[in-house]
Amino acid sequence: MTKKRAYYGVPLTQDVLPNHIWRPLVEKAGFQMEDIPRTWDAFYDFFKEVHKKLKAQGVRNVYGLGLNVTTNGVDPNNVFNYFLIAYGGGGIVTKDGKLHLDDAKVKQAVVHALTYPATAYKEGFVPRGAINWNDADDNNAFHAKQIVMDLDGTISTEVAILSQGKKEDYDAIVTMGLAQSND
Repeated sequence: MTKKRAYYGVPLTQDVLPNHIWRPLVEKAGFQMEDIPRTWDAFYDFFKEVHKKLKAQGVRNVYGLGLNVTTNGVDPNNVFNYFLIAYGGGGIVTKDGKLHLDDAKVKQAVVHALTYPATAYKEGFVPRGAINWNDADDNNAFHAKQIVMDLDGTISTEVAILSQGKKEDYDAIVTMGLAQSND
């Protein structure tokens, strides 16, 4: 027995954030679900266009993107991590546990992962209140049809709507996986 103390880490969960999308709002903007691009920036930029088209039709208080731009809860960390990986920053920590910010690709990925959601917020494609959201608020905004799409960590959005007996709304939601990287 060495009588040395140590800390051990055990992974508890592994998550995938699906995109929840209101199909009727996409269609109201003049698009079809098949029009949604499959690469990262083009995917989220598409919802900026949906936002613009809805605004041009006089639709108010509906935003194209439901991105968490707050520091509250787990969702914003997940959003950052997904943007980071999509932009090529998956190697931010090396296999031996060292921070790898000396790699220009990783550094640029960090910049893009911070810039895209912040810029979308500043440009008005994300609700103003998102700066103070907690983990439930993006779900609430989605349920209220205040956002066309939500990048969220569970399918609780769909389950909550179905449990409220809103079958028509449940059927109007499309759940999609993450877009591919820009490469």
